[in-house]
Amino acid sequence: MGSEFLEAYVLTVCFILIPIVLLFEFSNGFNDCANMVVTPVVTGALIPQRALLLTAAFEFIGAWFLGTAVAQTLGKGIVNPQEITLASIFAALFGAILWNLGGWYFGMPSSSSHALVGGLLGAVAMGSGPQWIHWRKV
Repeated sequence: MGSEFLEAYVLTVCFILIPIVLLFEFSNGFNDCANMVVTPVVTGALIPQRALLLTAAFEFIGAWFLGTAVAQTLGKGIVNPQEITLASIFAALFGAILWNLGGWYFGMPSSSSHALVGGLLGAVAMGSGPQWIHWRKV
């Protein structure tokens, strides 16, 4: 009975967590891509179509060929991994989504990566305590 409960729990968490992660990725996309496209368009260096095409091409090249170095840099050593709970993951994602949406709504340029790191730091600090954050690496 215990293993069936655990399997149902993991499945339920996955069905809830995956859409939240996809929502964050969507907000990350329209936030960060807009920040990359606006400068060449506003300065007149590129027309909007060309700026979008270049952005899309280099986003694909970066994701496909250059790997996950940035994600690994952000994900290693900022907090004690044993203190990252499901609740802290949900809180970090919701905080980052709200920051992305707030930045978009008010027209503020912001970084989704920094929002996610800040959400994780806040969630771990409130859930487990600030002593589990490696401040020198932050």
